[in-house]
Amino acid sequence: MIRWVLVISFCIGVGGYVFGAEELIAIPKLFLSTFKGTLLQRGLLSHCWFLWSLSFIYILLPTLSRLSMSRKRLIFGVTVSLGLLVHIFSCVVGMPLEALVPQTFRIWIWLEYFLLGGLIYPLCKKGVRVWTSGMFLAVSTIVAVGWQLFAGSFLMPETACAAHAEYFYDSVTCVVWCSALFVFVEALRPSRKPWIHLASLTMGVYLFHKLVICFAGCFIPLDDVVWGSGVGFLAVLFSSFVLVGIIKKLIPNVFDSFCRL
Repeated sequence: MIRWVLVISFCIGVGGYVFGAEELIAIPKLFLSTFKGTLLQRGLLSHCWFLWSLSFIYILLPTLSRLSMSRKRLIFGVTVSLGLLVHIFSCVVGMPLEALVPQTFRIWIWLEYFLLGGLIYPLCKKGVRVWTSGMFLAVSTIVAVGWQLFAGSFLMPETACAAHAEYFYDSVTCVVWCSALFVFVEALRPSRKPWIHLASLTMGVYLFHKLVICFAGCFIPLDDVVWGSGVGFLAVLFSSFVLVGIIKKLIPNVFDSFCRL
């Protein structure tokens, strides 16, 4: 985290100095503000809140690993229940209560998904047909998207629908959809090689995608029409994968240092 923020802050500071917008002496100040922004979800690297949340979960990992499976199921049930209550109350009051807590500190959600992966994986070992898991994924996708659009438009209008999908992470529909996606990918085990290759790039894509958006915004208007049509999303996703793939090919050691957990 510190190395990533330091490199980005240095590049921004040098870039600003070259173009006459900043002084080099501002780099330490820029580093501190950027580092703080990763924690509170602000600024250029606001998306790096995920790394903080993951760090908090890993702090709990030694304790979680000592618990029995029944205790883990109990904790998972508590987190699901808490998320369900928060989501229901959000629909009742007409605004997302999750918005009161920065994503970094919504530990009940991230702990829920962390435990979910461990609870689902043993079921995948029993063998699930691709066709069955694919159909379940398709149905759960339709339900999850439909509920988000309905709740965002009529029950929680302040969420601006899909523009703030973060407020639906603790909904049952989203949890079920993530479970279906996990099971479907595991069912594709005979053809896992391309998935494994793509998976090795995803952390880099996540870290770089906002920089790609900022760079693209200097040349083309990334307005609501572009994003709403899906063109912006696909373009940024493809560009990020290409960029990260090139970096991994040219400087694999540096890539592994910055983009692997």
